[in-house]
Amino acid sequence: GDRVDKESTVRIFVSLGPAQHDIPSVAGQSAADARATLTGYQLIVTEPDAELFSDAPAGTVVAVSLTPRLQSDPVNCTDGCTAFEGDTVTLTVSLGPVPDVRGMSVEAATQTLESAGLSVSGENIAQYDNDVAAGEVIGIAERQDGGQWRPGDTVTLVVSKGVQPVEVPAVIGLSVRDAVTVLEDAGFQAETALPEGSLWDVFRVNEIDPKAGTFHVPGTVITITDIGIGGGNGGGNGGGND
Repeated sequence: GDRVDKESTVRIFVSLGPAQHDIPSVAGQSAADARATLTGYQLIVTEPDAELFSDAPAGTVVAVSLTPRLQSDPVNCTDGCTAFEGDTVTLTVSLGPVPDVRGMSVEAATQTLESAGLSVSGENIAQYDNDVAAGEVIGIAERQDGGQWRPGDTVTLVVSKGVQPVEVPAVIGLSVRDAVTVLEDAGFQAETALPEGSLWDVFRVNEIDPKAGTFHVPGTVITITDIGIGGGNGGGNGGGND
């Protein structure tokens, strides 16, 4: 420091520390606009921004965390907060939604997701889907720990097994009319050689093909192969699937 004469007057200035500011929310702003706003309060904005997939438009801020000086634990500043100049802020920016791969082949879905920065597991999940053809991708499995997908995360494809088979109902012993109604309500087509009319209420079903208890996709034709007057055994169960 400087030398002064003995008994000179010395002024002492005491620092009040960094200025405190009420930081507004920057959620929904572009990353560039948010960065400009925050640096205007003399905050340190880390680079690069954190990224995640979300329903928010790509390039917009979805979360803000602030780490006060001399502390290691961040606080949530997404909706705004109080901060001191020199505090550190990290922006989380949306990449937009995860690409929609529904209806794609496994190969095409894998390429699409990898191009977006995600990894794709080599093991798929297979499940029935009445709208997506067998072998095509239904989507991706939910994130195991919840939350949003981030670049570098590994996703698992859910692949369609096609339309789910349903059980053929037991109609032995029912009138032809009732049997047709039950079969059609279950999603099957019912066929019989007996012309539709009053005899449908007289004759009862003795046998059908495929048999009751087997599993087939909706729309399968179930043929009433034997009818008669009088009760049946009420069963007709068999085994086997499509």
